[in-house]
Amino acid sequence: MKHTSINRMFFAVAFAICTILTLPGASAEASSIETVDGVECLDGDLNYPVWDSGNCVASVFDISSSYIVAQNANYYYINVGGLSISRSTGEIYSNDEPVRLRYSKNDGSVELFNRVKKQYSHISLGKQFNDAVYILFTHLGI
Repeated sequence: MKHTSINRMFFAVAFAICTILTLPGASAEASSIETVDGVECLDGDLNYPVWDSGNCVASVFDISSSYIVAQNANYYYINVGGLSISRSTGEIYSNDEPVRLRYSKNDGSVELFNRVKKQYSHISLGKQFNDAVYILFTHLGI
C-alpha cells in the first residue's frame, strides 16, 4: 500500500514539473526584433527577416522553409513560411499557411497572394519588404 501512495505522489510531482516546463514563456526569453546589416530580423537572425511591420505586430519570413512551387516563362511561384511577432510581448505566432509570392521574370515585380480575393496582387511595402525578398531570392538562387 505504501508503494502505491509513493508512486502516485511521484507521478503527480513529475506531471507538475513537466507541465510547468512546457508552459509558453516559462523558460524561454521573449523574442525581439533586432537590426542586422540594416535589416530588421527576429532575434537578429537573417533567416527571419521582417517583411511587414506595424505598431503591434511584425510579419517575418522563415527563409529556411522557402521553396519554388512552380515556374514558367514569365513567373516564379514561391512559398515561404511566415511568423508574426508581438512587438509588445515578444510572443511568436506561427502562420498556418505559407506566404505565397509570384515573382515576374520580365519586370522584377513581386506580387503577394491575397487569400480573400484568391488572386495575386501587386504590393509596395517599401524597404523592409524589399530587404526580406532580396534575402529570400538569394537563398532560392533566383
